[in-house]
Amino acid sequence: AIPRGALPELLALALLPWALAAIDRAQIERVRTVLVAALVLALLILTHNVVSIFGLALALLLAVAGLPRPAGEVWRALSPAVAAIVLALGLTAFFWLPGVAELRYTQSSRPDPPIAVWPRFEQHLVPPASLLALPEEPADPALLNPPIIRALGVGQAALALLGLPALIAYRGAPPRRRQLLAWALVALVSLFFASTLSFWWWSRFEPLRFIQLPTRFLGPASLSAALLAGLGAQWLSEWGRSAAARSLLVALPALAVSLSGWPWLYPHYCPVPEAPTQATLAQATTWDRWYAEAQAELLPRWVDELPPEDDLIAAYQAGQPVNRLVLPATAALLDWESAPGWDRYELRLAAPETLLYRAFYFPGWQVRLDGERQPITIAAPHGLIAFDAPPGEHALTIAFERTPLRAITLVASGLFAVAFFALALASGAAVSQARQPAHRAPQSPAGSLPPIPFRALLFIALLLPLLKVGVVDRLDNPIRASRFDGSRLQGLAMPAGVDFGGELRYLGASAPAEVNSGSRFSLTGYWTALRLLGVPYGFDVRVAGDDGSVWNRPPERPFGYADYPVTFTWEPGQYARDAYEISLLPGTPPGDYWIEVSAFRRDTDLSLLPEGAASPADPAQARVGRLRVLPATEPVDASALDAQRAAVDVYNPVSLDGARLLGWSLPAIPIRAGEQIPLTLLWLAPPAPSGGGAFTLALTGDDGAIIADQTFPYGPPSYPPEQWAPQTLVRQMLRWRIPPEIGSGAYTLLLDGTSLGTVDVDAPERTFAPPAVAESSDVAVGMARLAGFTVAPEAAAPGETITVTLSWQAASATETSYRVFLHLRDGSGAVRAQSDAVPAEWTRPTTGWLPGEYVLDRHAIILPADLPAGKYDLVAGLYDPATGERLGEAPLTAIAVR
Repeated sequence: AIPRGALPELLALALLPWALAAIDRAQIERVRTVLVAALVLALLILTHNVVSIFGLALALLLAVAGLPRPAGEVWRALSPAVAAIVLALGLTAFFWLPGVAELRYTQSSRPDPPIAVWPRFEQHLVPPASLLALPEEPADPALLNPPIIRALGVGQAALALLGLPALIAYRGAPPRRRQLLAWALVALVSLFFASTLSFWWWSRFEPLRFIQLPTRFLGPASLSAALLAGLGAQWLSEWGRSAAARSLLVALPALAVSLSGWPWLYPHYCPVPEAPTQATLAQATTWDRWYAEAQAELLPRWVDELPPEDDLIAAYQAGQPVNRLVLPATAALLDWESAPGWDRYELRLAAPETLLYRAFYFPGWQVRLDGERQPITIAAPHGLIAFDAPPGEHALTIAFERTPLRAITLVASGLFAVAFFALALASGAAVSQARQPAHRAPQSPAGSLPPIPFRALLFIALLLPLLKVGVVDRLDNPIRASRFDGSRLQGLAMPAGVDFGGELRYLGASAPAEVNSGSRFSLTGYWTALRLLGVPYGFDVRVAGDDGSVWNRPPERPFGYADYPVTFTWEPGQYARDAYEISLLPGTPPGDYWIEVSAFRRDTDLSLLPEGAASPADPAQARVGRLRVLPATEPVDASALDAQRAAVDVYNPVSLDGARLLGWSLPAIPIRAGEQIPLTLLWLAPPAPSGGGAFTLALTGDDGAIIADQTFPYGPPSYPPEQWAPQTLVRQMLRWRIPPEIGSGAYTLLLDGTSLGTVDVDAPERTFAPPAVAESSDVAVGMARLAGFTVAPEAAAPGETITVTLSWQAASATETSYRVFLHLRDGSGAVRAQSDAVPAEWTRPTTGWLPGEYVLDRHAIILPADLPAGKYDLVAGLYDPATGERLGEAPLTAIAVR
C-alpha cells in the first residue's frame, strides 16, 4: 500500500489488530470493552472499505473459534463480538450503506464499460516465489522508482513457520488453541488468494472482484504471520537451558524480523508542487496523469466517453471560481454565486434552450429553475448534466444534495451515536460504583511457555538503531547503497553511457548474457536526465539483428514494476529504472544480437537521436549491448500451435519439398517500389538434419504472370538446416527487394507455388524533367548527381531554422538505401549543425530511384542557440548508413549567422 500512496489502507491495517484485540477483550470486560471495540471497528470502516470487510470477517471467525464447549455459554461468549459489530455498522451506516447501494451507478457495475476499468486482478496476483522476495537491488536515495515488493517479511515468515509446530505443541486452553488454528487458516487462505494459484477463483467468483487487488490479502496474511511468528519465537526460547541461551534465542529472531524490513525504510517521495493552485490540482487529475483511481472505475455509469480534458483548464488558471454552465451566445448571465457543489445563476434567455452543466451526473444533483425542480437529461456521450429552460429571466440553482437514502442513513447513524454515548455514560457510572469481577481470566496465547527475557528485547531495541545509523546508513551494503555518481551507475552487467539529444543518458542495463531461443528474460535499463526536462519522454527496448530486424515480442513490464515519474519532474543526479520482461520470438535463430534502446517524446512521438551508438538500420535506436541466443533445447508440438503462439500472421502448415512451413507474416502496409518486402517464415525442423535445400519466391500480377522471382536457401545463412535441432522451430526473416520499375497495385506472393497472400505496392509519381530550384548544380555524388538546390534564408540568427531543398537526379539504379546528409561546417571543418535522413523526408529511398528521374529532397536545419556569428559552409552528400561510407559530397553555399 505504501508505494501506491494508499494512506487509508495503511491506516486501516494499523487499526485492524487493535479492533480484533478489543473484540477478544470484550468477552472478559463486557460493556466498556464492547464500546471500545465498536469504536475501533467504526474507525476501521470509515478508513478503508476492503480492510473493514477483512476486519469484520476476522472478528466473527475469532469469536466463533473461541466459543466455550458448554452450549449454554455460546451466546454469552458470542454476543460481545456481535454487539460490537452491529454497533459499528450502525454508527457508520451513513457512510457505507449509500456507497454500497449507489455502486450500481458507477462504471464498475457495467459488464463491458467503454472507459478502461482499473484494476485488472490478474496484474496483481503475486507469483508464489515472490511472497518471500527481497528487494531486487539495494535502496538508493537517487533512484526515482524502486520496485514495488509485495511480500511477507522473510524473517517474519520463517518465524511463522516455526509457529506451526509450536501450535501443535500448544498446551493452553482449547478456545485459545482453536483461535490460533483459525489464525493459521487465515494465513494460508490469504496467501492463496494473494498468489497466482488462485487465478481460477478470481476469474470465476464474482464477489472476489470487490476486493479489486489480490495483494490486499497480504494484510490479513501479515497479521496472521505476525501472531504465529510471536508464538514461534516464544516456543523457540523454551529450548534455552539458561537465561543467556533463552535471551539469544529471542534476540536472533527479533534481529531477523527487523532486518527483513529495513529495505523499506528508505522510501522515495514523489515531488509535489510547493504552492499548488486550482490549475495545478486540475492538471493533476487529467486523464493521462491520474495515479490511483486512474482508470475511471468510479465514474458514473452514464459516461461513455471522457470529455475534452482542457475544457475548464483556462478557468482554473484564472484562480477564480469555475463556471461550469454553458450558455448560448444569445443568453445573458446577470449574476452568479458559487460554492462547493452549488451554483446559483441569474440569467436571461432569448429563446428556449437546452443548457449544459459541465459536471458528471450522479444521483443527488438537482436543478431548480425559479424554485421549481427541473428534470435532468444525462447528455451523451460524456454523461454531463443537461436540462431544458424556457425564454425569459430566471433564477437557476444547481446543487448536489442528499438523496433520501443518504438522509435516512444519516439519521440512523445519529440514533446509534446517541445510544453509544448513553451506554458509555452508564458503563462509566457502573464502574465508578463497583468494579465487576471478570467473567474469565485472560489467557496467554503461549499457555505455559516461559516469559520472553526482557533484557534480550531491551538489548535488541538499543542495538538496532545503532546498527542502522552507524553502519547501514553510512556504508554501501545489500540493504542501502549509493550506486550513482551523477554520470555512471555501478553494478551493471551491460554498462553504457549513451546520450540522447543532450536531454537524457542511458546508463546501462542488467540482463543475462545468454538465453535460449524462444525464451523469456528480464532486462532492466537505467536512465538519467542531463538537465531539467520540460517535456515528457518515453523509452523502448528491443532485440535486433545486424539488419535492424526485431526478434522479440512487444516487451512487458515485470511484476512489481513501479513506473518512473513523468520526466519533467526529473532532476540531474537522479536516475530511473526501465524494467522489462522480454520474450524472444519462437524460432529465433542462434547467434549474437543487439540490445537496442530508444527515447521519444510522448506528446509528439518524435525520437531523440543517440550520440555515438546509433544503429545503422535506424538512427533512433542505440546499440547498448550484446545478447547471445542459444539453440532451443525442447522439441515442439506443431499441432498445439496457433498464429498467436507462433507469432505469425498466418498459421497454416504446408509441406514442401524437404521442409515443413508452419506459418508466415507479410507486411500490412504498402511497400514502395524498389524497397524490400519484409517476410517472416516459420519452419519446423525435420526429425533428422537435412542437407540444405532452397525455395523460390515469386511476385505475380492479376494475370498470373511473374513480375519478379528469386531463390533463397531454407533458414537464415547463419543457421543452415544441417544445424537445426530436430522438431524445433526456426524463424527466417527475409528482405526481398522488388523491382523499382514496378507499378502500383496488389500482387500475389508465391512460395514454390503456394500463395502466401497479397503485397500492396505503392509506386511514386516520377518526374524526368528538371524541377525549378534557385541554384543550378552538376556534381556527381555516387549513383546520383546534385542538379540544383534552394536555401532559404541564407542569413539567419542562432535558434532559427534554415530550409534546404535539393534536386537529385539518379544516374543509375542501386540496391542500397543511401541517406542524405547536410552539414553546416565552420572554418575548421567541424560540423556545427546537420540533418540526416532518407530523401524526400523519408519517403523516397534511393532503392526506388530510376535512372534519369529527379527527386526533390527537403531538409530543415535548426541553428544551435549558442552558434557564434560568422560564415559557415553548407555541404550535402550521400552515405551508406550500414557502413558510414560516404559516396561523395557537394558544396552548396555559405550561411551567414548574425
